[in-house]
Amino acid sequence: MDARGESKRVAIACQGGGSHTAFTAGVLKKLLRTEEMKGYEVVGLSGTSGGAVCALLAWHNLLRGDGSGGAEALDAFWRDNSATAPHEQILNSWKKPLRAATPGKPVFVRIVIGDLDGRSSIMVDLVDL
Repeated sequence: MDARGESKRVAIACQGGGSHTAFTAGVLKKLLRTEEMKGYEVVGLSGTSGGAVCALLAWHNLLRGDGSGGAEALDAFWRDNSATAPHEQILNSWKKPLRAATPGKPVFVRIVIGDLDGRSSIMVDLVDL
């Protein structure tokens, strides 16, 4: 609140890009859940890349007057889109060495998950363009 007891108007910019997006989501969730936000009127949210997703989820709920709903939406979105299955975690762990091995060249990985001779299998190979 300002000196006259009125809400301060703020706009929030949400940064994207890997770990920056994770940080943005965490800070935004904390802000949306805190009582201190009641002293502020959020008049705009913007973002880039993953930060734009964070901004959209927060704004959608803020328009309905439900800041904590925005925090819950952020939790749900990132939980649903995180690499939790073994094949997703393998792919994520291989990205950095693959990029280092082929500097300046895009690396695409094809993953085939299936049943081979009654056994579950995962085939991973590089696709060279």
